[in-house]
Amino acid sequence: MSLFLQQSQTQKLSQSAILAQRLIAMPSMELNQYIRQEIDTNPSLEEEIPDLVDTQEHSDENDLDLPDYLVDDIAGYKMQSDGYSEEKYRPEVSAIDSLNDQLIEQLRMTALSDKQKYVCVQIIGSLDKNGLFGTVDQTGKYIPEDIQQFTEKLKEELPTVTLSDTETALKVVQSFEPAGVAARDSRECLLIQLDRLPQSRASELAIETLKFGWNDLHKKDYKHLAKSLDIKTERDIDNLQKAIQIIAKLSPYPIQDVEKSTYKSSVQDRVADFIVRADDGELTAQVNNSAIPNLFISKSYANTVEKHYKQKLVVDQVKIHRDYVNRGKELISSIDYRNKKLQSFIDLVAHHQAEFFLTGDHTKLSPLSMTELSAETGFSVNTISVMCKDKFIDTNFGMVKLRDLFDLSLDKSSNINVTRGSVESVIQKAVGFEDKSKPLTDDSIAEIIKKELKLEELKVKTVTNLRRTMKIPNAALRTDISTELHNELRGTSRSM
Repeated sequence: MSLFLQQSQTQKLSQSAILAQRLIAMPSMELNQYIRQEIDTNPSLEEEIPDLVDTQEHSDENDLDLPDYLVDDIAGYKMQSDGYSEEKYRPEVSAIDSLNDQLIEQLRMTALSDKQKYVCVQIIGSLDKNGLFGTVDQTGKYIPEDIQQFTEKLKEELPTVTLSDTETALKVVQSFEPAGVAARDSRECLLIQLDRLPQSRASELAIETLKFGWNDLHKKDYKHLAKSLDIKTERDIDNLQKAIQIIAKLSPYPIQDVEKSTYKSSVQDRVADFIVRADDGELTAQVNNSAIPNLFISKSYANTVEKHYKQKLVVDQVKIHRDYVNRGKELISSIDYRNKKLQSFIDLVAHHQAEFFLTGDHTKLSPLSMTELSAETGFSVNTISVMCKDKFIDTNFGMVKLRDLFDLSLDKSSNINVTRGSVESVIQKAVGFEDKSKPLTDDSIAEIIKKELKLEELKVKTVTNLRRTMKIPNAALRTDISTELHNELRGTSRSM
């Protein structure tokens, strides 16, 4: 009997630890949604509303009779005999899952046959992490999907599917939002987006550039590009410059548009997870709980359940409601644990990055690693990584991503002892002041960063990844080609 009790306690502690870890990982608004779901499904939980709390609710005088309270569905809550399911709540949704949901919803709005919808669903399910219709081989190389081979695979499940069915279904999916979804490569993705833009000479040249000058664009061979597109007038040169600017504003991967729109929405509605304020040279740091409901267990509910438990009335139903109470207490305890952990964490972060929080200058960020904080706090590196995920700090100088205050970790093979925020700041500054007729390559930007931040090494690949994350086009697409081509055109005219 004691062995069973010990196993039960061990299991309970393990579940509590799992819940606490999950709550630590959640940003404020995600935790708010999670708690709202719990309030809706757990009748033992109540939310305290300032100045409106019914003190009667906290008394023991509101015992309810068993038939009305425990046997029927309580206040509209459907009782589930299988109890609490860990699988019910999935706070983290990947971009590709979000994209698939959007596409399936759009598919429901179409008037297609069952066979056509089946093929569309298979195409949607085959999109890669970037929203393109292709696969990545064992070497990491992207391979566009072969329509004929894809059709043959579908025939194994539905023999009546034809190549024409697959081609038609692909066009349907490619007509969905975001523009460019289900393209077979980045060039087709860009072309799909261009087809939806208002027609102009510049947009026509953008399409021609992608179709006939793709290699020239990547090589920045604008003279050959102009020759290929039969650019002969100064007006055409100006339109070609506009065409390249149009291409630069497009996304080569549709999934980036999903993430971008989701990020914009989340920032507009964002409630900071932490608040760090500077006042007369002094810093205060705190966990922002303004979006977190203040919960308590309904005493009348708990007392009634306990009374009927002792009386051994309707044992199965009482057990369900005891589970509700225990689950509610576990949630409240885990929220309290989360707040204490995060408070001690943000205190340390504010201490290490005090100069940044006092000035707002990214160059004042101190090298800070999660391993270093792990040694100071006793938290594991994994726990600290979870604490940093998708969280923001409200400062005197605006909203800041918590992860930007830590050492850059895009390149795991080298020890880069600077923060992501400081590197991004140098990139933004370098691109902002570059000569647009000869924009900086990623190699050049890497050298500038090394000099500015006094680094011995920095891989160009790291700079490229950061630049893409910052939505900054490559050098080819940032080039102002008009001066060079205008001079070339004038030189040709004089020689004639």
